[in-house]
Amino acid sequence: NENDLLYALRDDPATRVVLLYVESLADGRRFLETAREITDRKPVLAIKSGRTAAGERAAQSHTGSLASSGQDALYDALFEQSGVMRADSIGELFRAARLFSSGLRPAGPRLAILTNSGGPGIVAADMAARQRLTLPSLRAESARTLRTLLSPSASVANPLDMTADAHAEQYRTALAELLRSPSVDAVCVIATPTGTLTGDAASQAILR
Repeated sequence: NENDLLYALRDDPATRVVLLYVESLADGRRFLETAREITDRKPVLAIKSGRTAAGERAAQSHTGSLASSGQDALYDALFEQSGVMRADSIGELFRAARLFSSGLRPAGPRLAILTNSGGPGIVAADMAARQRLTLPSLRAESARTLRTLLSPSASVANPLDMTADAHAEQYRTALAELLRSPSVDAVCVIATPTGTLTGDAASQAILR
């Protein structure tokens, strides 16, 4: 079962990320204990089906699972307590797996958001708060530097909204400045294509 699988993968050097598809758990207490051990060493991502009444009926007909959509909050709590990260879709599951398999890890929970559009920046801030990340204020020195790099219309705060007239070079320099800040552990970059910025140009600026 899933507990035996987790235990086997815990010390497997070839496994960097563990993905789980869960309809129900036969032994929640053992899962909690086993998952805690492995999440201290490598990321574990899970997608839980049967969250709705329709999904519950499908799960029961598929495996005879007794999963209940009314118990979904219990699975949320179980995953949170065990350190397992829950995905809401297959696409999200594999995107997260690709990210974590890179081996890159932020040093802490302090996130800066860099964007050229206010709306997506606000959405990212809400999502960060739900994930218990913090948005530190920009240091005075960083703020002064950024004001010299960006247009007067930019909102030099966190999120850092460079506005729609931002170009690729401003992305590169602003990102570099944020990454240099000792008060920032990671940067979330949002690039909305505009008349002054294409997706390819933004990608190249970030990679540089």
